[in-house]
Amino acid sequence: MRIFFLIVLTLLVNACESDTNSEAAPGTRASDAAAAPTTENDAPLQPVADATQNTISTGIDASSDGAPSVQSDSGSPGTLDSSSMSADAADVGTTRNDVTDGSEVTSEKEAGAPETQRDAGPRTPVFKKTSCIDPNMISANSEVNFPCEGVDLWISLPAQCITRACGLIFNIHGGGMVDRTWMENATNMVALGKANDYIVVHPHKGTWRVSTDKSVVFTFMEQAIEAFDVDRKRIHATGYSQGGQISWALACEHADIIASVAPTEEINRVSNCWKSGALPAREIPVLFAYGKQDNIGGGYDAAQQAVNDFVDSYSMTGPETIAGTEGTAYHRQRWTSASGNVLEFITHDYRNSLLAGHCLPLEGGTTLVSCSEPVDYNWGEEAVAFFKAHPML
Repeated sequence: MRIFFLIVLTLLVNACESDTNSEAAPGTRASDAAAAPTTENDAPLQPVADATQNTISTGIDASSDGAPSVQSDSGSPGTLDSSSMSADAADVGTTRNDVTDGSEVTSEKEAGAPETQRDAGPRTPVFKKTSCIDPNMISANSEVNFPCEGVDLWISLPAQCITRACGLIFNIHGGGMVDRTWMENATNMVALGKANDYIVVHPHKGTWRVSTDKSVVFTFMEQAIEAFDVDRKRIHATGYSQGGQISWALACEHADIIASVAPTEEINRVSNCWKSGALPAREIPVLFAYGKQDNIGGGYDAAQQAVNDFVDSYSMTGPETIAGTEGTAYHRQRWTSASGNVLEFITHDYRNSLLAGHCLPLEGGTTLVSCSEPVDYNWGEEAVAFFKAHPML
């Protein structure tokens, strides 16, 4: 065991290079599941036993004529674009029907931000098949994998999102995670999405090549938007480590599509539009979290500089403390621009035995990337609360 930790810690030191200096390492799909893949700007992680992985089963509910159908819990079908739907179930991905019911999951810390409602009057979405996603292959309250172009797209569809247009959250993993359940179990995002009317997508590759995969992830996001006819004002991205890099890049390059983002434990190495002055198409709300003891995602000084670049770009006022206390284990600050846009920055002093401060806070979290307890907040809850408060205006 001691040798194991020495090996991992050595890899962590080597993982802190810039994206442009480490593009030789290709990513791996979840189905390839290689132990400790070479990572890009990120620590390679080792697999961890998870009972939920044993509950995955193949197959999907089918209609009487053999074609898969999408139905709500009450049995009422959603509106499908029949001209583009396929009755061929040959490409059905792996289906999870053990998704946790998130009806009792709510955010405990919304930091005083008001909850913003969607468009007045719900509308019924029109589902449509895309090149990678066929909504006819997923049933209500299940999670289905749509493998496409070397990436596994795990999509969770809450029942209510069949009869009314929901928002969309991409929850993007860090490098070296060999299964999408790592990111889910560290954030509880599927249950949070179900409780708050969001379709949740976990794109999984194992290790990202951020400089090119940022565009790949956005292409999948466009497909999910079209496939499930989501609420265009409620499209969001959050990510940990390499996934945080991709979230930053999406904010820089696609602020006209994405309402708000929540990167964590990683600075903006690839598309730092606020540092370069090539600002996004619009001011985009950002929730950023970083551990003071995190030396993997760029380092705390670099994280603070990223905040300064953002603030200076819009001459924002602040900071104001909205939770916690400066100099303690948990502190949350907010800066505000003249237009009312916000940047919120969470600093924490949590750690775990393997990754130090490069960890995700979650009460009861047991994954390899979970911070050791006690923690003052759950990252998934904070991200979703921020998204609810900051739709596209």
